[in-house]
Amino acid sequence: MKLALLLMLAMLIASCGDTYEMQSESMAPTIKPGDVVDADMHAYEDTTPARWDMVVYNSPNNDGEDWVHRVVGLPSDVLDITDSGLFINGKRERYAEQTLKIRHTAGYNDNSKIIFPYTVPHGHYLLLGDNPAEAIDGRYIGPTPLNKIKGKILGVNPLATKIVKENK
Repeated sequence: MKLALLLMLAMLIASCGDTYEMQSESMAPTIKPGDVVDADMHAYEDTTPARWDMVVYNSPNNDGEDWVHRVVGLPSDVLDITDSGLFINGKRERYAEQTLKIRHTAGYNDNSKIIFPYTVPHGHYLLLGDNPAEAIDGRYIGPTPLNKIKGKILGVNPLATKIVKENK
């Protein structure tokens, strides 16, 4: 029975793309360390990432690793992070509940690659973690070019997560 489930899981994964095991807290609580996520590696062949998509992209370190973060800033967006929240093109956004953590962890220190307010360059996206206190994300590494975004995260695969955790 377990072998049949593994085979079905493998066929499902092969049909939609790749899987990734989350290693960090950067996307918690949405994706926790040890969770396995499915990614559609063809999602952006005919379209571009949308705001709030979770994406997998090449690490800026060029070390062969892939990272997972959320698309917050689209090309030409003006983003600002203040004590009042996250603002995109002057409008306060739902991501705002995390902004106090964001402001006090990055974006206002010497380690930041960007200064807010910030305009996302053409052909680039600003990617942030859902857990800003633990995320090394666009605040530190700057915007991500479209050609570095590999796919769209479809969600946590509970069966794969269970199998991975049981076999550790």
